[in-house]
Amino acid sequence: MPASFRIQKSNGLVYVQYSGHIEMQDTQDIFARYLQHPDYAPGQKHLVDFSQVTGWDADYVELMAMQAEKAAAFMGHASQTLIVYYAPNELGRSIAQLAVNSWEPFPSVVPMVQDTREAALSILGLNSTEISRFLDQTA
Repeated sequence: MPASFRIQKSNGLVYVQYSGHIEMQDTQDIFARYLQHPDYAPGQKHLVDFSQVTGWDADYVELMAMQAEKAAAFMGHASQTLIVYYAPNELGRSIAQLAVNSWEPFPSVVPMVQDTREAALSILGLNSTEISRFLDQTA
């Protein structure tokens, strides 16, 4: 599956991993499943891993529409949502930057791009050793 997610409730972390060729439908499907998950909670921190992406369908109009739908789910709560994109390669960074740009009109979402897992975890306030087992199980 090109997209998967896990929630580590103790840290309030949602880990989203993309691999292979991704399409907008993959993101729509995974986000819908996330909103229905029993451990979903507003204000959770997100680590979105683009390290294994080999391509994507590049539908910019659909990306913007989908981000607006996602923003509606994140808005209306007292908390902001921190999303850190782990993008260690050029393709991942280009996808992550598009995502960051699409969040600009929505102050309830704080997006960032990092090229190392350690830096991404640091921004999320997580210790690499305490979370590496969780992430390695997901990979």
